[in-house]
Amino acid sequence: RQMCIRDRLYAGFLTNRVTVALSGVGAGVFGSTTREKETSTILVTDGGKTLALLHVNEAPFSLSIPGFGVENLTTQVSRDGLALPSGRPFLTGSDPRIVAVPVEAARVQELGLKAYPLAKTPFRFPEAVLLSRGGRYYGEVEFKLDPRTPDFVRMKNRLISRVFGEFSPSAGDLVLSKTGELLGVMVNNEYCAVLKDLQPAPGGVFESYLTREEMGRKLEAFRAKVNSLPSPLQ
Repeated sequence: RQMCIRDRLYAGFLTNRVTVALSGVGAGVFGSTTREKETSTILVTDGGKTLALLHVNEAPFSLSIPGFGVENLTTQVSRDGLALPSGRPFLTGSDPRIVAVPVEAARVQELGLKAYPLAKTPFRFPEAVLLSRGGRYYGEVEFKLDPRTPDFVRMKNRLISRVFGEFSPSAGDLVLSKTGELLGVMVNNEYCAVLKDLQPAPGGVFESYLTREEMGRKLEAFRAKVNSLPSPLQ
């Protein structure tokens, strides 16, 4: 039964995944250069908003000190070449390493895509199903709760998959509860940030008018917040 749940969730991911492409103009070796990143992910919903989620490593800017920002940031969300109108990307309040891109819910319905709800009882089962970025592998994973870090769960760092053999979780992997809801996103190779809502972090929206320097300062401030977390969570 457990294997059926895991396989069913992976099949659902393959059916419902979308492509997110972010592009912007950043500093290059010989002046400005266009930076582009593309990844596959799922859509999530809080009952109101619908968003595509990705890890900041899959974006053309860097959450770092110094922060490497871009200007003229554009976003395209699509499924099999069909576009989903999208809004401005933002860093989530749950963890600034998670980037969210709002999409038009009506278009999601029109294309027959599923938006995954946030897990209402995320810790109902002691295991979850981990899907790698882009769906290259998947498997069941045990996780541990720590009362000192209620917004994160620690994942077992080695998984055995019937299909893929042994692999390790990595930043950006998606974590689904066994009920088919979204538990969270891996923020590093060990910890998953549990998503309790889909609100932007204060100051976390990347407005279209931002210069690369202004975005860089935002990114530095958020990196400093991540650096203030206990060492294993960074």
